[in-house]
Amino acid sequence: HSIYPNNLLYQEFIKELEVALKEVDTGFELYNHSVDDTVEVKNCWHPIHIRKPMLEVFRGTQTAEEQDKIFIKNVMMILPMITDSVTFQKLRKEFEKKLIG
Repeated sequence: HSIYPNNLLYQEFIKELEVALKEVDTGFELYNHSVDDTVEVKNCWHPIHIRKPMLEVFRGTQTAEEQDKIFIKNVMMILPMITDSVTFQKLRKEFEKKLIG
């Protein structure tokens, strides 16, 4: 976690993800608190968050089942932006090599 901020693939992935989120106009945003100077204690283990107010996510739902479905629908829209990213795959391989040895 301490080497993420200086890793070029990580930096490229963050930029790529931010653009992807804006392109699909889902209302989700990438928040990178590691570069937010207003944050006193930075969480190095979770430097970025993809976020949207839950009121917006659940707008128009009335039951827990509807909320469950809309939540899953949103996750299924966002998750491929990460897992299908060539940059993310390269980043994973790079860190796998470091873990294995």
